[in-house]
Amino acid sequence: MTDTAPITDALSAPQRSGSTRLVGDVEGLLQDRINLDRLDYDAYLSLVGYYRERGSLDEAREVFERLLEVVPEAPSIWQGLASMEVDAHEFMRVENVFNRCLLNVLDVSLWTFYLDYIRRMNDVSGSGTTAAGGAPATSTAGGARATVTQAFEFVLLNVGFDYHAGSIWHDYLEFLKSAPAPSTTWEEQQRQDQLRRVYQRAVATPLANVESIWRDYDRLENSINRQTARKFLQESSPGYMTARACARELSRLLEPLDVRALPKLPERTPQEDDQLSAWRRWIDWEKNNPLGLEDTSAVKRRIKYAYKRYMTCCRFFPEVWYEAAHYFDTTEGEDAAACLANGFKACPSSWLVGFAHAEAEESLKHTQTVKEIYDQLLRENEAAAKRAEDAYTTLVAENAAAAEEEKKQASNTNGDSDDKNDRNELNKDHDDDDDDDEDVIQRVQPTNASTTDEAKEQLDEELVEYGRDATTGYIMYMRAMRRLEGIKGARSVFARAVKAGRTSWQLYVSSAMMEHQCSKDSGVAVKVLRMGMKQHGETEAYVLAYLDFLIAIKDDANARALFEQAAPKLDKPRALYDRFYAYEAMYGDLDTTRKLDARMAELFPDDDPLSRFGQRHTFMGLDPIATRDLQLLQPEPQPILLLPPPPPPGWIPPPPPGWVPPADTATLPPLPPPGWIPPAGLLPVPAPAPAPAPAPAPVPQPAPASAPVPPAAPATWTPPGAIMDLIGRLPFAGTMGDIDADFGGIVRVLAGVEVVKKEEVVAAPTVPVVSSVGVKGSGKRGPPIPPPPPEDLVPLGRHNDPRDPYKKRNLGGSAPSVV
Repeated sequence: MTDTAPITDALSAPQRSGSTRLVGDVEGLLQDRINLDRLDYDAYLSLVGYYRERGSLDEAREVFERLLEVVPEAPSIWQGLASMEVDAHEFMRVENVFNRCLLNVLDVSLWTFYLDYIRRMNDVSGSGTTAAGGAPATSTAGGARATVTQAFEFVLLNVGFDYHAGSIWHDYLEFLKSAPAPSTTWEEQQRQDQLRRVYQRAVATPLANVESIWRDYDRLENSINRQTARKFLQESSPGYMTARACARELSRLLEPLDVRALPKLPERTPQEDDQLSAWRRWIDWEKNNPLGLEDTSAVKRRIKYAYKRYMTCCRFFPEVWYEAAHYFDTTEGEDAAACLANGFKACPSSWLVGFAHAEAEESLKHTQTVKEIYDQLLRENEAAAKRAEDAYTTLVAENAAAAEEEKKQASNTNGDSDDKNDRNELNKDHDDDDDDDEDVIQRVQPTNASTTDEAKEQLDEELVEYGRDATTGYIMYMRAMRRLEGIKGARSVFARAVKAGRTSWQLYVSSAMMEHQCSKDSGVAVKVLRMGMKQHGETEAYVLAYLDFLIAIKDDANARALFEQAAPKLDKPRALYDRFYAYEAMYGDLDTTRKLDARMAELFPDDDPLSRFGQRHTFMGLDPIATRDLQLLQPEPQPILLLPPPPPPGWIPPPPPGWVPPADTATLPPLPPPGWIPPAGLLPVPAPAPAPAPAPAPVPQPAPASAPVPPAAPATWTPPGAIMDLIGRLPFAGTMGDIDADFGGIVRVLAGVEVVKKEEVVAAPTVPVVSSVGVKGSGKRGPPIPPPPPEDLVPLGRHNDPRDPYKKRNLGGSAPSVV
């Protein structure tokens, strides 16, 4: 991304409504766009370009700083600022920029820009006292080369494992190769060893150009010594093969990621969900350690790098910061609080990040920081509610102004219509104009009123939601202060919440329960709930919570008084009557319960009296009236499958009633002898394959004289009933498209199968099968357990167990005993 945007974009971009800027006031228009939308990146960069064209670098720097407050980890913005300072030869400012951003912004492009600056500032050729571009040289040639080498190692340590860092490795290797020729043998060997180590590190890293680096390494080793090249290449080959495979997989994972785009506010579109899923897939891949690294610090470095890129590109998604902080908390606890602090700066209105940040600071006993976090959350929520109210007020004012303007235009148009008529006609026309004005008013006002009413309803719904959010924030604030400062701290937050207003009834219930559980003082809890009745006495849910609390502390007198006080104010509070009716049925006297039953009959005439009577005689699911007398709670009978399960998709239904097999099955060929093989052409013939070399035909061996001769097949053969049933289930003509079933062939195949009756089978002597269950203590296995007779087999179901008391069956004339 460039550091500036076309200035002409400021003229075509949408402006603030009611703006009085002139068209040529580019600076003012861009400032208005930034004030209207703090994420209008094009406006920022256009304004930077505007100031740079006029040589106002201080103003351009101020715009960069304003943008960096919004996206402090955007690499393209930092690179744009550094590039501007380099072009202005402000080298001290450039180094200050690098000191501010390098360790926090892990991006290959930014770190490559840093390397280029270091190489520019350090002349390794030693040809002069100034570096490239007129910058003063910082050291001699030898010292410059050492500085550049250290810079390369520093960069590779932080971003060298990035998939796109292959260019940095390549530049480093070329830099080492360009070193002056050594004067001694040991210096040459030292240079070769250094090159070899860098190559071995590079080929074991999943880079985009890892294959190209491997080929260069192969050439280098063979150019040094062919005898040792084989040894060194074999040692590095396993790591290279793993890195190459991982590089291909990493390329597929990184392809959908938009790593160069500046972050935007979440809109929760499917495309954004896909982006988040793609980031998580990459992080999970890194956590699985596909490279098989034994150094745990190297694995954590890769995972942390992935999370850093994730948080940079998806800065305004709250769940991103929570996921990263959760990982840091489980592996590197010192980074979790700092991660959540940055996330809260990016998402100051996020309850997820705010609550997580508050818990992290609370675990460190930072009470003041916890208070600031909750105060910030509540301020953001109140500001959002105020913006909604201001938007509604603006809409009402605009509708009123539009109606007034349309009324004036209609009056002016009708007032000049008929000047040629006489005075009487003119008076008549004026009367008609008045009628037209009334028509205009009646036509404009309903539309505006409808729009205003809809906006009012929407505003009320939004304010209710903001109130519920504020209530949740105050409740969590009370809990945190109770843990840090005791019950007095929680009471202070509660008093502040009541004074602030715009909260829901859950605030009073939470405070009362906290007083009851933590301070062991039910009297204070009752006072809190009684205070809430002034504001939420007509909310049935609050009255129910109040009633449950009084019942729990055994204050039956106040519970009955509350019911009698609140029930008339509510509109048929069914849940309240049901709750108090159950309470009276369990713990009240019978006369009171029956009186309440009569009141409910008058209030809810459509209810069944039997249902209310049954409710009085139930307890925790025990209801014999429903289960025994009315049989209302019996489980629904499950269908019993007497046939096999339904066929899979694609099953062809059986033929229609009355269908008979084709005529060619009436006369069947003779029954073939055992071992009969279907003739060629009966079964599908596969595609011809190249015939192998002919082999000598085997010489047939005569059968031994004692071999039994198969009996002659009968002249005719009648298929058994099972085979006819199978033929009847085959698809009939027309159900398989252009495929026709060869029924005659099927019958001929089935004719070769020996079908014998069950009673004709003679059991051959076999080894007895011993059951796996033996007699306890005998060391021997018992006899086989015989299967039950066919008449005792019933379809499988939940009542097939003879011990089931709901399915007693008469086995052998006596009912089974229930175990």
